[in-house]
Amino acid sequence: STPPKTPQTTVAVPDCQVIARLISPTYPAFVEALPVLPPDWCCGLRSSNKVAIDCNNSSSSKSPPRVTLLKLMGLGLVGTLPGDLGNLSELRYLDLNNNNLEGPLPSFFKMTQLKQLHLHENRLDGNLNMLANLTHLELLDVGSNLFSSAFPSVLLKLPKLQVLRLSKCHFGGEIESSLDIWTNLRHFSLHGNNFVGSLPDVSSLHQIE
Repeated sequence: STPPKTPQTTVAVPDCQVIARLISPTYPAFVEALPVLPPDWCCGLRSSNKVAIDCNNSSSSKSPPRVTLLKLMGLGLVGTLPGDLGNLSELRYLDLNNNNLEGPLPSFFKMTQLKQLHLHENRLDGNLNMLANLTHLELLDVGSNLFSSAFPSVLLKLPKLQVLRLSKCHFGGEIESSLDIWTNLRHFSLHGNNFVGSLPDVSSLHQIE
């Protein structure tokens, strides 16, 4: 069943404004419609299986609702990720799979509640250092992007990972770090990269499928 929409608020909702900046390069007509939309237009938004946005229910008329789930999958989104995307500090689930987003990742340091991050099949590049604070992250899928750096050892700071997909990202070099911290890891995908040498010992990762 569809979750109830957050009650309309007259308070500006900064999280909805961030999402508008993410959408607007692809759908400029959407920007023209913003002035007539309620401030919490994004809360409870649903469209087929590609779009879903949930907000928490703010009990205060002075405190805007916060986005907790953002799914904009396969919409042909273009441009770079907005620099203030990381201000969605209550976000638990982010899915931007199968778009045409490019450039480096913005700072995600405030997204400490995030549990799932899906960025598969875009044109993102740079490195994954901006994910260092996501210590609650359980699923990370950045496959089929253009990162082309060394193995992202910053991910070894994320002990709760259960699913890690790094396939077809142009990563290279040797994997020298121990992977023992990932005691909860069940699925680990590395194919389609340019690694050399052998994998570190993974015998301690008892849950790997």
